[in-house]
Amino acid sequence: GDSFTAGVLVEAPGTVGEVAVVVSAAVQPPASGGSSKSSASSSVLSLEQDTSRIVTLSPGKPQQEVRFTFEADSIGVQNVTFTATANTG
Repeated sequence: GDSFTAGVLVEAPGTVGEVAVVVSAAVQPPASGGSSKSSASSSVLSLEQDTSRIVTLSPGKPQQEVRFTFEADSIGVQNVTFTATANTG
């Protein structure tokens, strides 16, 4: 299938010191009741590598782009969720 990259810009303006941020991408389960040719358990997209990454933000670099590579396994619609959480421990 086709592959593409999608990502988010993680930003922490006014950061004092370094902050590690865990950025995750998740392909949401398809909604039920889709087309009759695909079952509710089949995915349209899949992640091609790790689902999370750790980036470090600092006063000198208060933002970073984090990209993930996806592959389209079939034609359809599917949601992707990105989550960024400060790694405090």
